[in-house]
Amino acid sequence: MEAITNNRGLGSGSRRAFIIAVPIAILLFFQFYGLALTKERDDLSEEKAALRAKLEQAQDQVMGLTNEMRKLNRHLLAVSSEHGDHSKEKEALRAEAHHKVMTLTAQMNNMTDNLLKVTKERDEFAMEAQSQLTTLMEKMSNLNVQMDQMKISKEGSTKQNENGAFGATGSRFSGIKTRTFDRRDLSTTPIKGAKIHPLSSPGETPNACHQWAVVTTINPPNDSINYVGKMRNWCLVIVGDTITPDEEYRTISNQENVFYLSAAFQKDAYMGKGLPFVDRLPFKSFARKNLGYLFAISHGAKVIFDFDDDNVLLQLEDGETTPPPFRHFPGDVSHLTVLLKYTSGKEEKGKAGNSSCDLAFNPYTYMNPSLLNTWPRGFPIECLRDNLSRMRAETVKGDLVLSSIGVFQSLCNVDPDNDSILRMTRIDSTNFYFDRSISALPIMVPFTSYSPYNAQATTHLYSAFWGLYLPITVPGRVTDIWRSYITQRIFKDLNLYVLYTPPIVNHLRSAHDYVSDFVAETDLYTKTTKLLDYLNRWSSNDPHLAQRILDLWIGLYEHEFIELADVIAVKEWLEILSMVGYEFPEVAGHLPLLPQAQPLINDQPFRVFPYFDIDVTRGKVTNLPNTGQLTMSQFQHVSWRLRPPNAIVKIIMMTMNEWPLVKSWIFFHGEVVGFHNLYILDSSTDPRCLSFMRYARDILGANVIFADINLNEIAYG
Repeated sequence: MEAITNNRGLGSGSRRAFIIAVPIAILLFFQFYGLALTKERDDLSEEKAALRAKLEQAQDQVMGLTNEMRKLNRHLLAVSSEHGDHSKEKEALRAEAHHKVMTLTAQMNNMTDNLLKVTKERDEFAMEAQSQLTTLMEKMSNLNVQMDQMKISKEGSTKQNENGAFGATGSRFSGIKTRTFDRRDLSTTPIKGAKIHPLSSPGETPNACHQWAVVTTINPPNDSINYVGKMRNWCLVIVGDTITPDEEYRTISNQENVFYLSAAFQKDAYMGKGLPFVDRLPFKSFARKNLGYLFAISHGAKVIFDFDDDNVLLQLEDGETTPPPFRHFPGDVSHLTVLLKYTSGKEEKGKAGNSSCDLAFNPYTYMNPSLLNTWPRGFPIECLRDNLSRMRAETVKGDLVLSSIGVFQSLCNVDPDNDSILRMTRIDSTNFYFDRSISALPIMVPFTSYSPYNAQATTHLYSAFWGLYLPITVPGRVTDIWRSYITQRIFKDLNLYVLYTPPIVNHLRSAHDYVSDFVAETDLYTKTTKLLDYLNRWSSNDPHLAQRILDLWIGLYEHEFIELADVIAVKEWLEILSMVGYEFPEVAGHLPLLPQAQPLINDQPFRVFPYFDIDVTRGKVTNLPNTGQLTMSQFQHVSWRLRPPNAIVKIIMMTMNEWPLVKSWIFFHGEVVGFHNLYILDSSTDPRCLSFMRYARDILGANVIFADINLNEIAYG
């Protein structure tokens, strides 16, 4: 049996020798190849020097001939004075001198051309050789690190059992620091840049537009793009790529609020114009979308809806109105709040002991999906068993100050944004829905937690624009998820929250190869928990937000979550943001504002005048009632100094099936007194009224209570 076993393959000793020998052999190959490239580069330098010497010698010869020709000319003049202008001797001498000069001049020109040609070829080859040498040295360094890890790693090492046999397991990503970034390559001063004009537009310069939507596509216009292009008071920038059918965007780009940036226009208008960030963005990449963000910001964006070309905005039940994902409120918004639900802070039952998994928050659990036990793309896969087996935490309904929110992630119906594992293993994984009934509310991601958000239906507020950058050195299935986690770490220094909202789009995903998706998502499966660990440990004391962001990206490079090009690109991104006039928020110097419980009617919250004291200097709630019920004793603790300055009047309306009058009424009175000061009791059964009322509550900010009673039959006594 031993002979048969040995003939079938490598024995354990040979296997270990083979595992060690392969990296060593590769390392030796790289070393010898690198030495060969270095020698060839040196030889090229010597050859260039020899050619330059020949050129100098030829130039000296030409100068000598030029002097000789001058002497001949003087002699010709003398001969001419003695023999006349038609002297045969003069003509012969002139012809001989001219022939010599022309011959040597031609020789010099040929030598010069040859030298320039050879020098150019040699320079290009030398640069390529230098680049290959640098790459090889990096690979050699990484191999050295990997070999060291093979020696010390406990996970993934071969272990000998009691019978003397070895069993091999796969090695996992460690997340440890494996390289050091040379900070001399970047300025350590606060990031800033000279002001520049807004990025040029392919058509007329956009008017004052504060609400922008951004998409990149290689497909013709569809409902996803057309619906957004029709949104009132919104502008749309479409970032084309090299294979986008430009001609098919001619019609939609004629709209005054739509701007199509073809690949040809991008190359002509932006590239090679002293904007290194734009030059660095690759074509045929999802990260090309970064140019759209920059375009919108440079043209005055205050809010950006980041969407994908297969996510179609849901229309209201009237069949003609496409509600926008958000409404920008100009001026002071410190008094504006968003109705939501948030976890009570009580520990979830069955909570895992793994710290990485404790950091991960699964919002799907709180959004009533039609398919149970689901999760968003980017949620750490190794935490699923513990997460899905827990009893979800209790939630409280209330509101949160709008200025404390950085990003709204909107869910999508039909084929939600799940990873390939869920899609390949679950029946109906590409056909399920989330609750968007009149009782559905956003869920706030806890301040100390992380949830992945995507680039398919997210709304970014001005204070979070710096976090729009999509990494360029990771696959497209990873780039927006990495962006979300990295941004949320900085949110904790700015006291900003992420909200998951009920769905506002249908995801009509084109056919995909799920195995290919699985390969592209590898980092999500193998690195996410390590990323959360690192983000949770990371800290910075730099007072400048831009420099703090850059420091985080440098750390991510040193721990192999991203590559060097992203560090350079992030610095250039932060600089160009400053150049187009973006104002970075200040690092917070106080505790985050907390969501506040609000009273309920039919289990639905509505805003009331503050009935609790707040210590403004410390940002601490001092008298928060435990229930949503309002009592007279609580009114005695009102902080009158917190009264909103524009709360002039509140309007209360009862309505039932008054379409379309109710639509005009809400828009008019909301603009006059503020949507937050409208209180509407609605008992409609007309789906058009219900869908608009939900929009008025969730987007416009009105207080709407849905009731089952027939308001027309109320008896007064």
